[in-house]
Amino acid sequence: MEWNLDTMNALRAWLGLENWFKESPHEDARFYKFVNCVWQESQQLWDESDTRDTIMREASKLHPGFSDLANIVADRVAEGTTILDFLTHIKQQKIPVTFD
Repeated sequence: MEWNLDTMNALRAWLGLENWFKESPHEDARFYKFVNCVWQESQQLWDESDTRDTIMREASKLHPGFSDLANIVADRVAEGTTILDFLTHIKQQKIPVTFD
């Protein structure tokens, strides 16, 4: 997966947290920012396999020897896929979305 610099920086900002895998509000906010960057860049679903590989590679650099990395990454990629699928559906249906 080749993302632009903003998306990669958002990925690293999420993964760089000590507790990036905990799914607390702080970590979730960084993860959602990353998914938003992916959406802003591509406006479509990501390839789950490529995404898992990219996140695994970056997480391994930041947290070498981390146990259960594959399962955590797979769960978060699935969550990101759900978000991107929803946004893709909204886009295809031309449903106006506003954020107050």
